[in-house]
Amino acid sequence: MSKEDVELRKTEWYPYLVEECRAIVVETYYISTIERIKGKYALGKRILEEILKKERAPYGKNLMKCLAEDVKVSQSDLYKCKQFAEKFSNWEEAEKMLPDGKATSWFKVSQYLLPGTTTQEVEKDKLEKQKVCQHLNLKVVCKDCSKVFTDKEIKIDFIK
Repeated sequence: MSKEDVELRKTEWYPYLVEECRAIVVETYYISTIERIKGKYALGKRILEEILKKERAPYGKNLMKCLAEDVKVSQSDLYKCKQFAEKFSNWEEAEKMLPDGKATSWFKVSQYLLPGTTTQEVEKDKLEKQKVCQHLNLKVVCKDCSKVFTDKEIKIDFIK
């Protein structure tokens, strides 16, 4: 590191510039991520509109395959976009359900919000176990001898 670099970093104003630039980078990343997810939702809505048109019914089987090839998007991604749009009636409703708010990735949307994902089932099981868990995790210290007792050694009868 040069002497000029060190001097620059010691100035009063430079740390503020760094912090503001970092904030711009982070916010831009979040905005682009949300816009990408919003785009996936719009893509799913558009596909649903076509599928619901009666005159398009005979092409139903081939629609996703041909669309994926011609738009240069994977067929599985198109199905996920369609599922996403089916699950939420509008973007505002979908946006409220994003697991990490504006930090949510499309991967997280597809894993946590869409039906039939194993990750979604695993997380649901974790939440159910948390609700059932009734451990006290206590440690009690005797005032007389200072012996420490864990919750496994303590028997408590609750008076109802």
